[in-house]
Order: sequence, then structure tokens, then C-alpha cells
Amino acid sequence: MSTSIKDVMSELAAKFKWEVESTDKLSGCVATIGENSVELFRRGMADVVLSAKVIELSGDPYERNQLIDKLLQAALLKKNEFSGILAIDEASNSIVYSHILHTADISIESFEVVFEWLLNEVDYFKAQCLSPSYSNPFLFGR
Repeated sequence: MSTSIKDVMSELAAKFKWEVESTDKLSGCVATIGENSVELFRRGMADVVLSAKVIELSGDPYERNQLIDKLLQAALLKKNEFSGILAIDEASNSIVYSHILHTADISIESFEVVFEWLLNEVDYFKAQCLSPSYSNPFLFGR
């Protein structure tokens, strides 16, 4: 098994035609998958943090509050199967969904499963942000 995030992500990028870029963090990278971007980095020796942007926030406080309310309601509906962290990232002015993978050993197979799950979660939350007239909320470029 490989323990380098960048090595595993490079292999997945080649397999699925994703784009992967290095970040400022020594062990991290950003994967672009369709319209989604996921930042990955190690936290300590045994954790890998995956953070995906759900949606950018509006500068209008009213729209921003409505969007946050929708996402909180969506999170409450999923409370029994909710294992990530939904948070406001003030630096990028967006809402992100993060998950901590508690493992020192990573592999292509484990990352494929985690990415599929994470992107499905992000799609769920993106769909909650869309207007009800949107026809197919689960098509975000994958």
C-alpha cells in the first residue's frame, strides 16, 4: 500500500481523468472532479482530511442566511447517516463538507470508495441549494 497521498491521487487521476494539483501543504493536493474540487492533506501521521467545497456563499446576508438554513435542515434530515463535517470556510467564502479518514495506510481502492461516498454527500448538499425547478440535481460533471 502506498502512504503518499499525491501518489495515490496521481494514479486515480490517470484512471478517472481527474486533475490533481499540489498545494502549499507538504503532503496535500487538490483533486478536481467535474465541477467538484476536493482538498486532501495529512493531519498527523494517521489521519487524512478530505474537504470538498459544496457552494460559494453570497455576499448578500439574506441570501447567505437562507442558504445556511437550507443546508442545516438538510444535515438534520441526514443526522443518522451524517459522518462528515459541514462548515463555513471564511477564507474561501464557501461551505465545505469535510471527512477525516482515520488511517495511516492509504490505497487506490480505499480512496475510490471514500471519493464516491464524499462526492455523493456533496451532491446531496448541492441539490439542497438548488431551486425546486431544477430538473436533475445529481449531475455535477462526474
